[in-house]
Amino acid sequence: MGIRMNNSTWNRLGMIVCAGLIGGLGGCVSYTNVPVPESAPAFTNANHSQTITVMTRAIEAVIAMHPPRGEYVVNLPTGTSFETCELIAEQLPEGVIVAYEGMDDETEGMLSVYHIGRVWIRAATSKVDVVYPFTGENGVTSDQCVTVWLRGGVRSWREVRMQHWAAGTIPTPPIYVPIPVQEELVEEVVQEVSQEHEEAVGGQEAADEAVVETGNESVEQAEDE
Repeated sequence: MGIRMNNSTWNRLGMIVCAGLIGGLGGCVSYTNVPVPESAPAFTNANHSQTITVMTRAIEAVIAMHPPRGEYVVNLPTGTSFETCELIAEQLPEGVIVAYEGMDDETEGMLSVYHIGRVWIRAATSKVDVVYPFTGENGVTSDQCVTVWLRGGVRSWREVRMQHWAAGTIPTPPIYVPIPVQEELVEEVVQEVSQEHEEAVGGQEAADEAVVETGNESVEQAEDE
């Protein structure tokens, strides 16, 4: 014997199912883009715990498939703090170096550099673009690129597949040198002191001009009398 339901009943059931789906997704979904693309409704913190984990797992996967020869550098996205860089470096295979000022001039062609091009996180799925050094059979080294797909979210992030691209598909980012917190604080203090000095000098010059103008007015009044 079948159960009959009118249109009103079906509409109510549909609303309940939709509400359940929306409610189930609300607590789990997160969005992250590093660096931020235009018009992206996403979280853009390169130092967030999920972003750090995803970048680390992706670099590990690429290094395992395309290992460096000796020491190597990991170039992280702009805005990554020095502390985050060190945290990631501690989890990577031995030989990693955090980018430093003047590195290009001192180590050009001597160190392998692995670049993070983009980090994209949507709930339990993430993608990380990595530009890595590859030496062909002819001995020539070039930048190659790959997108690492990962699954995780509430579970541990793990690499599930890699999508290799033709060289140049993912642009090689410029070297980003993270600044330690102490140096950042010193720079901020210097900037504040410099700004206060400029304001003080500007205020003194304005005061001097006001005194000169007042003096001129007094002289003019005396001459008139």
